[in-house]
Amino acid sequence: MIVDPSVPGRIYVLTFDSVFRTVDDGATWTDLGIFAHDLVIDPTPPRTLYAATDDGVQASTDDGASWSGRLFFWNA
Repeated sequence: MIVDPSVPGRIYVLTFDSVFRTVDDGATWTDLGIFAHDLVIDPTPPRTLYAATDDGVQASTDDGASWSGRLFFWNA
């Protein structure tokens, strides 16, 4: 569980299938459509997330509504 320190009530949860976001302390959840091993909230630009996936790191600048292509690559 990752709690957004800049927005009360916004929480991200990583499951075996996807990443989910709530903006109302868990009353409702949105599936962000991405599987991630880890998720980081960038504190500088608002609404920016980085997701560590099987294919590399992907970025979102809209709270996870959309994701960029792979930013970094590595061989697992």
